[in-house]
Amino acid sequence: MLMLVAMALLPTLVIKGEANALDGVDVRWEGRQLVVTNNNDYSICNLSLAEIALTGFVVIGGESYPHVNISELHPGASCSFSPLRWLILGFGPVTLTATVSYIDQGEKVTQEASITFFLLGPIALFIG
Repeated sequence: MLMLVAMALLPTLVIKGEANALDGVDVRWEGRQLVVTNNNDYSICNLSLAEIALTGFVVIGGESYPHVNISELHPGASCSFSPLRWLILGFGPVTLTATVSYIDQGEKVTQEASITFFLLGPIALFIG
């Protein structure tokens, strides 16, 4: 329990997360948040976090995440997902890839964004 409290109090060092922009929709990591921004001049619909994948040496780590569906994201608006709500234990570099899906003018689109961090037990240092 003490380790969980200490982990929550540690600042997160964020250097770089891989972003992806397709058709005016930007999907990127900002620290522990996955941010989706609609840069189009029209709304996108049915935005959801479709999948989370962890790769690397992870001893304990679930792939459960809150399944949230945003019915409409207006032009110029942003929303964020917080998939890092569970405990991850491991050692070494780990890549977290999130896939979002949405409807863009009647067509289903999926995009990915990845972030790499270094695990030292339960402590995650985001390195890019």
